[in-house]
Amino acid sequence: MIKIKMAWIIIVALMLTGCGIDQDVFGSVVPSEKANKLVQDTKFNGSNVFFYRETGNKDNIAVVKIGERVVGSILPNSYATTKVCINTIQVGVATRGNTIGVTNYFFPVDINGTESVFFKIDEMKNGGFWLTRVTHDIGEKSMKTIDKKSRVINRNTLDCQVSVDNKKISE
Repeated sequence: MIKIKMAWIIIVALMLTGCGIDQDVFGSVVPSEKANKLVQDTKFNGSNVFFYRETGNKDNIAVVKIGERVVGSILPNSYATTKVCINTIQVGVATRGNTIGVTNYFFPVDINGTESVFFKIDEMKNGGFWLTRVTHDIGEKSMKTIDKKSRVINRNTLDCQVSVDNKKISE
């Protein structure tokens, strides 16, 4: 009798735990309405930066960075996002194999407002990657077709400094 009660308790606990997890996010698939919400979430003194890759070899993985900090590992049909402060940022991309290859850094990017910034990742014939900054409209349209988010923990830290009466404070 006690074994039956324990079995029911375990079954109910497993059912409740399974129902409490957002399966779409847990499985790294972000529906387009959630991706669109990410694009519009700019309630701080900075901007969202999106890196996305539409096509390519799934065995060739792009590692995107802002400065020295990894934002995500990007497979075909996936993206990574991070928040950045109004400032100048340095974006880069490396190839991940057994180790992360040399990062190719591209032009500095000035973040002047709260509109999202988009970078498309293209795979070159030699297996390397190239970043292209695209307009907000093109990036937003492309993001609607991409449903996988990078599983890598975003290492870019947001540390915006705001000047108030000649004093620096963190947001």
